Amino acid sequence: MRPAYHWALALWLALVLAGCNTQNAEPPPREIQASATTERFAESPSPLKLPPWHPPIGKAATIEGRISLAPGLDGNTSPEAVLFIIARPSGSKMPVAVVRLEGPTFPVGYTIGPQHMMIPSGRFEGEVEVSARLDGDGLVGPAQPGDLEGSYPNNPVSVGEGHVDFQLDKLY
Repeated sequence: MRPAYHWALALWLALVLAGCNTQNAEPPPREIQASATTERFAESPSPLKLPPWHPPIGKAATIEGRISLAPGLDGNTSPEAVLFIIARPSGSKMPVAVVRLEGPTFPVGYTIGPQHMMIPSGRFEGEVEVSARLDGDGLVGPAQPGDLEGSYPNNPVSVGEGHVDFQLDKLY
């Protein structure tokens, strides 16, 4: 027991003699704290670069608009219908992004962007062609009788554009 007592006494003496009294310690003045922080950040390296998959900053990496039904086609919808909004690279038949809306009420607003991409690691940028299909059975595949389709008349559009409004005007 004696050695443990000696260690405790030695530790207590070391703390007392070293002046380790933290109860009355005061933080450095605010001016010193602010300048130290400012200097630390001022010396930081060049700004961080975004990863390649990150959408551009400042310009939204989405396309927004409204889709309506052409006059006379409003009777061709059903509550089970599904609206597919599709973005394809210019001149391609393969979609890059798709939005699926069940039971839409027209006119319907939409936003299509990176979160709707078919391959999440790809990029949603550049120019794309925007179209939509109201599918009566809600299944992906070729258009069936009763389906409605339409596309933006000024295709292609640049990612980041708004007011990409068009009508579903083709009845199968």
